[in-house]
Amino acid sequence: MLTGFAVFRLAEKRGGRRFPWWMFAGVVLVVLTSAFLGTEGVEDRFRGMVLSAVVLCVAWVLGVRTREVREEAAARSRAEERLRVARDVHDVLSHSLGTIGVQAGVAAHVSTLGTEQLREVLRGIEGDARASLFQLKALLQRERTGTEAENVASSPLSTALARLAMSAERAGICVRVDSDETIDGLPSDVRTTVLRVVQEAMTNVIRHAAASLAIVRLHVSSESVTVGIQDDGQGAPRTFQPGHGLAGMRERIELLGGTVDFASSTSGFTVSATIPLVGTPSRPQGRM
Repeated sequence: MLTGFAVFRLAEKRGGRRFPWWMFAGVVLVVLTSAFLGTEGVEDRFRGMVLSAVVLCVAWVLGVRTREVREEAAARSRAEERLRVARDVHDVLSHSLGTIGVQAGVAAHVSTLGTEQLREVLRGIEGDARASLFQLKALLQRERTGTEAENVASSPLSTALARLAMSAERAGICVRVDSDETIDGLPSDVRTTVLRVVQEAMTNVIRHAAASLAIVRLHVSSESVTVGIQDDGQGAPRTFQPGHGLAGMRERIELLGGTVDFASSTSGFTVSATIPLVGTPSRPQGRM
């Protein structure tokens, strides 16, 4: 048994194959050697060697398998971490850069803008850039310190949504927010997810929808929070395929045990999400 444990540890540290050739060769060699040592007690010796060979082989296989499981878990953890960081960076930068691009395009191509109007556009660009840098700094600080909480919704959710609506309005989209007064009392991970969902939906409205109006509806019940974003734009083409933004939105919601649906028509694009408030799993924590 001690030898088997030693073989297990060796396989766990250095084993590359589950059934190495030298193991079988060693068993065959020992059996053949024992057969020539004499006939007295050969049956007992044979049973003992077979039992020892089985124990050692099983110990080796278990050691190699343990190493493989550990490596697979580490690779899966690294992949999930890369996906989470990519999703967070996308959420932080996509909205502000999309809004900045629209505002800069308007300022560059509308020749009738007066000095004061141009200054207002530049002030809007500055505000969006500063907000984006602040969120990016918070994200990098979280990654460096290793904290799990994503504190993007530390301010009241209603205030964050109002700032988001103002940012979209600077890009020419009229935003109407219809929400319950209880949204500021939601758990922090739910507030963060709701904010990110609305932010990604508004980014897509600004960049792709050619819309003039977007309606955001938030309803909180005792069991769930329902989020709906609808625009009056041109909708998505028939060949539409969800990109990184919508995929990240779905991943965020599914991490909390929720569901999300996307619907497109000639009268606009709709995002509908439901996030449970009872039994919400803890987090390790587009149309593009």
